[in-house]
Amino acid sequence: MTSFKILSLNNQELKVHLDEPLNIERIKTMYSNDLSDVKGNIVIEDPRKFSERQRKLFFALLKDIHLWSGQDKSYLKEYFYDLYCEKTYGEEISLKNQSQNTVSEVNTLIEIVIEFVFKFNIPINKAARLLPRNEAYYLFLCCKYRMCMECGSKADIHHVDALGMGSNRTKAQHLKHHFMALCRTHHVEIEQIGRPAFAYKYHLPVDGIKLNETTLKLLNIQGDYTNDK
Repeated sequence: MTSFKILSLNNQELKVHLDEPLNIERIKTMYSNDLSDVKGNIVIEDPRKFSERQRKLFFALLKDIHLWSGQDKSYLKEYFYDLYCEKTYGEEISLKNQSQNTVSEVNTLIEIVIEFVFKFNIPINKAARLLPRNEAYYLFLCCKYRMCMECGSKADIHHVDALGMGSNRTKAQHLKHHFMALCRTHHVEIEQIGRPAFAYKYHLPVDGIKLNETTLKLLNIQGDYTNDK
């Protein structure tokens, strides 16, 4: 990952100065010498010191994992710190008062823990009210692990953008559509009362998220991926 500084920003146009040069030859190899089709993601780091809410969420999740697994909370803390270090290629993290770790860094740590909770279907109690349910990563995990974004029950993957009457889902260009994970009960409810009322009632985003090809195939969602550009 290459860090950068923004030189100018205007709606959908961004000019940056990279802290280190790109390996153009490697990019050419990846894209068969066609640099006109290079794609990437931009991550804007939040440099502020992590918040007390983040700290509370992390330790609330540890407590719920402790109750589920019986593992000591100190052991669990070090376990997830080690996973963070591995994911960030050696960066250390701490949630002590004197720590200067940032909002973005601690968000990465919390995402690791939340995915662990989803993967093993760990019941959460105190942490539930602190979960970042309005954030895209949470909604992505709900889809990935087929858990209802409202209640955590087993979920179906719901098309936010209607495919249309008589549409063939196996031919649908799913990369163009938005999805959300809802159990049968909440799926029926959102259809009955409408998305605005559902969003107001549960304080949840209802626009859904787009899923990449890897996740769609993992979820066994069949479709046409060749013409989705």
